[in-house]
Amino acid sequence: MKIFKVILIITIISAALIGFNKLQEPAKSEYKIGVIAPLSGAGAIYGESYLKGAELALDETQANIKLIKQDSKFEGKASVDAANFLLNVEKVDVLNTLFHLPSQSVSSIAKAQKTPLVYEAYTRSMLESNPYAFKAHFDAIQGCEQLMQYAKQTAQYAKIGVLMAQTEYNQLCLQGMKKVEPNIQEHWYTFGTTDFKTLLTKMHNQDLDTFMTVMIDFEYAAMFKQLTELGYPMKVMCATASECIYPQIRSDIPPEVLDGTLAIDFIPPNIRDTKMGKKYLAKHPKASFVELNYAVSGYEMIKYTSKALGSCRPSEKACMVEALKNVKNYGSILGSPGFDDRVLQVSNKIYSYENGQWSAVE
Repeated sequence: MKIFKVILIITIISAALIGFNKLQEPAKSEYKIGVIAPLSGAGAIYGESYLKGAELALDETQANIKLIKQDSKFEGKASVDAANFLLNVEKVDVLNTLFHLPSQSVSSIAKAQKTPLVYEAYTRSMLESNPYAFKAHFDAIQGCEQLMQYAKQTAQYAKIGVLMAQTEYNQLCLQGMKKVEPNIQEHWYTFGTTDFKTLLTKMHNQDLDTFMTVMIDFEYAAMFKQLTELGYPMKVMCATASECIYPQIRSDIPPEVLDGTLAIDFIPPNIRDTKMGKKYLAKHPKASFVELNYAVSGYEMIKYTSKALGSCRPSEKACMVEALKNVKNYGSILGSPGFDDRVLQVSNKIYSYENGQWSAVE
């Protein structure tokens, strides 16, 4: 009986010591990345695919990262509300935004809290006003200049114009184009417009055979539909390929209208055959070209962000800013060496649309 009591006491003491030691163990560090992307309305197909790509990368990384998503609804107010929630309630370590409008809307909020803002947009203006901002995705000036250079060298047009919304990314695109071709007829509209017949008719009457545009999904759908209805033989140049001709357009618009479209994109033409592409398509076998391309951007974001976070402890935002500036060898599927002057370095490809698909031509 005495031996039993002694064993019982030892057992109780041992259990208590184990419990005490567990209490003394530091909690596992958890990092928080807040993502603001369109998950409803215009652009939802991009936001949903972006997050699926990010989640795929999270499955592969060993870092303890929590992804907290918010719907920008492609609106400024919704984006601001989302940023305030992520920064003040969730207290995220890094803020991530998809597209120019949400990024521009929340940049000053991230700046006030000295929180790293990684934004996916065509423009660089947030870099100038926010020292904590980092730009990823396509670059409007460089990309449109490169596309224009190809079009001019290969005689893709006789007389060219632009059909563009009055936005910063389009103004920058035109700036890049004019480095190559100064003689461009300009036709501008208000962002969100879906009636292009008057402008298309003006371009046709000016004998334009080609025009360049950078639009969002519903604008592209309306433009191609009206170009078909009017029967004007103008060819389109656009940025980016992954946004220009997506499944709805491919099914709704006659091939003869779409064939010959030129575009530019930073996604490798063989992305479906890469390890990441195969893994993504195994999970989402019906994913279109545009969905996979945005998934790549989300996947890439997690790769470089998780590598940078590994150099810092949660809430060390100043450390995270410096780590993002210097992140290297993060397993990029785009072949990117990392950020240079807070701009993610990526290479573009020129695409031509023929027979129902995009093919890289340069």
